[in-house]
Amino acid sequence: MRRAAIAWGLVVGLTACGQGLNWREVRFEGQPDRVLLPCKPEQAQRQVQLGAQSVTLSMKGCEIQDLHFTWSNMPWPSDAQPAQVLRAWQRASLLSLGANPEVAEQASSVTLKGADTDPAPTQLTAQAKGGGPQAHFIWWVRAQQVHQLAVYAQQGPIPKGVLQHLTEGIELP
Repeated sequence: MRRAAIAWGLVVGLTACGQGLNWREVRFEGQPDRVLLPCKPEQAQRQVQLGAQSVTLSMKGCEIQDLHFTWSNMPWPSDAQPAQVLRAWQRASLLSLGANPEVAEQASSVTLKGADTDPAPTQLTAQAKGGGPQAHFIWWVRAQQVHQLAVYAQQGPIPKGVLQHLTEGIELP
């Protein structure tokens, strides 16, 4: 029985991190924070309006095995509080997914060593209305920056091994 449990654990682990998922360290230039993504990301920047200020949103993302991974960050405007920016980003992400933005209230705490604690890092899995795509988001604040790490699945649930690897791959020195 014990051997079967160990074998099953190995199969699940290899399925989540195997075939085609080549996890690699990703950083934004000039920042010490890093995350692990399972594919080589492309990057982009765009201006977004937050309150009365325009800020630069920096993004890195890649797609593999019907999963889309993104890591984004932006400075918060001087006229806004980090918690306000984080809440606005959560709601905008859920609207973009096609989910009810009110589910942002269901985000749960996640421990990220090195992240600011006010506001605390949070995570949330949400699905588009009508059973559409699913996404798992992790949000945190650190060093005057607001971050979002996400994985999106067009079909079916996001594998738990992928979620675990994604969360454990966040390093905030």
